[in-house]
Amino acid sequence: MRIFKSHPLLKLMNSYIIDSPQPSNLSYLWNFGSLLAFCLIIQIVTGVTLAMHYNPSVLEAFNSVEHIMRDVNNGWLIRYLHANTASAFFFIVYLHIGRGLYYGSYNSPRTLVWTIGTVIFLLMIVTGFLGYVLVYGQMSLWGATVITNLMSAIPWIGQDIVEFIWGGFSVNNATLNRFFALHFVLPFVLAALALMHLIALHDTAGSGNPVGISGNYDRLPFAPYYIFKDLITIFLFILLLSVIVFFMPNVLGDTDNYVMANPMQTPPAIVPEWYLLPFYAILRSIPNKLLGVIAMILSILILLAMPFTDLSRSRGIQFKPLSKIAFYIFVANFLVLMQLGAKHVESPFIELGQISTVIYFGYYLVLVPFISLLENSLIELPDAEQKDITSVKSSNVTNNFKVLTNNINVITYSSVIMFIYMLNGYIFNIDNCDTPRPWGLYFQDSATPQMEGLVELHDNIMFYLVIILFGVGWILISIIKNYSSVESPISHKYLNHGTLIELIWTITPALILILIAFPSFKLLYLMDEISDPAMSVLAEGHQWYWSYQYPDFLNSDEEFIEFDSYLVPESDLEEGALRMLEVDNRVILPELTHVRFIITAADVIHSFACPALGIKCDAYPGRLNQASVLINREGTFYGQCSEICGILHSSMPIVIESVSIEKFLTWLEEQ
Repeated sequence: MRIFKSHPLLKLMNSYIIDSPQPSNLSYLWNFGSLLAFCLIIQIVTGVTLAMHYNPSVLEAFNSVEHIMRDVNNGWLIRYLHANTASAFFFIVYLHIGRGLYYGSYNSPRTLVWTIGTVIFLLMIVTGFLGYVLVYGQMSLWGATVITNLMSAIPWIGQDIVEFIWGGFSVNNATLNRFFALHFVLPFVLAALALMHLIALHDTAGSGNPVGISGNYDRLPFAPYYIFKDLITIFLFILLLSVIVFFMPNVLGDTDNYVMANPMQTPPAIVPEWYLLPFYAILRSIPNKLLGVIAMILSILILLAMPFTDLSRSRGIQFKPLSKIAFYIFVANFLVLMQLGAKHVESPFIELGQISTVIYFGYYLVLVPFISLLENSLIELPDAEQKDITSVKSSNVTNNFKVLTNNINVITYSSVIMFIYMLNGYIFNIDNCDTPRPWGLYFQDSATPQMEGLVELHDNIMFYLVIILFGVGWILISIIKNYSSVESPISHKYLNHGTLIELIWTITPALILILIAFPSFKLLYLMDEISDPAMSVLAEGHQWYWSYQYPDFLNSDEEFIEFDSYLVPESDLEEGALRMLEVDNRVILPELTHVRFIITAADVIHSFACPALGIKCDAYPGRLNQASVLINREGTFYGQCSEICGILHSSMPIVIESVSIEKFLTWLEEQ
């Protein structure tokens, strides 16, 4: 029909879905794209219909969903279609991504197509999460609370972002209204991105093919051959979707989400939908909240690294046995992560999750580049038989080494850091504790507000320092590599000073230090502020022991409660007691009580320090210093004199035991 060739819009459609030339050997694995387009159409149509009857209100959201199910004509069908097509959407997306990984669809000239596809996948996850919250059942409410709270891991501004997303201090009407608006708009953004995805594909090299070579030699028009081929899988999809919708519509749902949201009752286990479980498992596998969030986001964005970490000279792994084995291990590990995401956070699931996370990132950053370099060498071996074997092998090794060197920054840095961090529990000890541990790396578990502030400040600064470290390190390595006399024999002679860049790298650190100063000064003033104490404790340093006095309490002899605290010799230690840290008389304090320490010394300068409480105050003879603490939990906290005060400086441990107020009163009566 001539109109398809002349009309501007029909001409565009004709070039994409009628006359578009496609390789003649495409298999049914290339039908996932049309299935995803069909799913998106179903989601938009059913979503707009559901929006006509939905009420984004904390009081009415759940009831409006039940109204759709029970009162609206065929409302149950529309809702079940929307919910189950969402699951089918993600299932087909995973197959689509898997096919792309298997056949190397991320390689040039289709890198832009792969990048847009990754953005679409990330946006799909956000859209699916927003829709899951709108049901406002128990799992929806607590899933929204947990996932949005992840933003609080962002240093300094995290909590503000969370409250901005919520529109208050918890999930409320404002939250549902925002989520509903975004959930309504994002599918249309997805449709626009899908169109860009299609345009980028057809305007570069078109579809790939199962063989991995150019398909320009044998092509067929899209219509009618591939249109009918797509219709076959679309009809099969409709059949399978109908079976689920009509016979088992709730098979993929969570039973807790059929209970109205109750902010006063937490479900036994908070888990997202099945298609988000692998990323949720990665999040839970890392004990640090901020690093867990970063790892979860990177587990999606790491797809963007494939065009750079795959160093193979041929597209796809269909003819590469080693790569096939690694790929199937990766798929099996992904399914294991999916199972672990639904389990409780307990042993052995924690350890299995950490191992699976290492394997997941190791596939992208270690296995793919290593195996591709190895297979490059193996494929070239037959050619070496017809040439000078020694020279060819030497040339291959040299070329492969240069390729590996060009990518060593990203691959080695990322994989080694992730591997060391995930296995730190087997080498170093960063578990929460109130005492020093052998090979301990982190702070002791905070027990006072000031110590919590110190730890938070440290973590926030370290987050940005690590970014700066790797940024500067990458720049230095790139300069050394690219501007050496060997790599660039001419250009390095003409390099000169740049005033602008020198100003930038001088002023930028100063600005960073100023930014760090604001929270630092705030914390210092808060630590120096002495609140109205409920009780006081006088701590006096001697060579080499501490003496304590409770001036607010009297003993049975109508005298102040006071005692000396000496180090327990190693020969007298009971089983389980800490060497060089245990004392014969502990300082007993009540929890959740403002306590003022008055600190002095009788002979030389000492220092009263207890890391878990955030206390470090020098003790001077003839001078009184003070420190205020509010211990927020029960426990035993160990410290030492942190000033070199003589030969037995290490024999002045400090042990503070926090107990409940009832136990503290009992202890006072015993004195």
